[in-house]
Amino acid sequence: MKKLIILSFALLAFNLNFAQEVTKSKTKPKFGLKGGLNIANAITSGEDSPNGKTLIGLNVGLLLEVKINNKFSFQPELLYSLQGMKFDEVVDTGDGIFKTNNTLKFSYINVPLMFKHYPNNKFYLEAGPQIGFLTSATLETSVVGQPIKIEQDFKEFMKSVDFGVNLGLGYDISDSVVISARYNLGLTNALDISSDDDSMLKNRVFSFSLGYKFK
Repeated sequence: MKKLIILSFALLAFNLNFAQEVTKSKTKPKFGLKGGLNIANAITSGEDSPNGKTLIGLNVGLLLEVKINNKFSFQPELLYSLQGMKFDEVVDTGDGIFKTNNTLKFSYINVPLMFKHYPNNKFYLEAGPQIGFLTSATLETSVVGQPIKIEQDFKEFMKSVDFGVNLGLGYDISDSVVISARYNLGLTNALDISSDDDSMLKNRVFSFSLGYKFK
């Protein structure tokens, strides 16, 4: 975990240095806060892989917008993101067959590196890579029709780092307030499995956020 924290700060330090170089004699970088709603799911494959349903989560964190010119800017972020998926499963215990409702919850510290293009002064398009550091993962299971609920630590089955790419758009309501929508496409298998296991899980997240940039 210490290595992940060190890597996060190293990425932020790089971004800050980049911002200082790009913005010499240009617009001052703007720090900000943002937060909003995640509509998360996952693509799965492999033997007995479940069909995922959406899970509602949240995102909250920090941003730094660096204006390159009137049309382009670079925006690194540091975000806490709750994502995952829901799925139903029928379990045969030998003593009976039970229908279960299951929820996989993943907590990530994500570092998106977004490049933004402004066709006009307000509206923008964005794209960029993202690295995510897993902080926790749980599997919650409840048995339909019975007062049984089990929560298990799922982190040992997950990779500690996830890579993806983001596409999005947004609108600057004012010099300080911005609304945005973004889609995160996980590129790597988030499961930590053996080489002979073909199971796969890739994160998918729609996020909607409200941000505030300090002047």
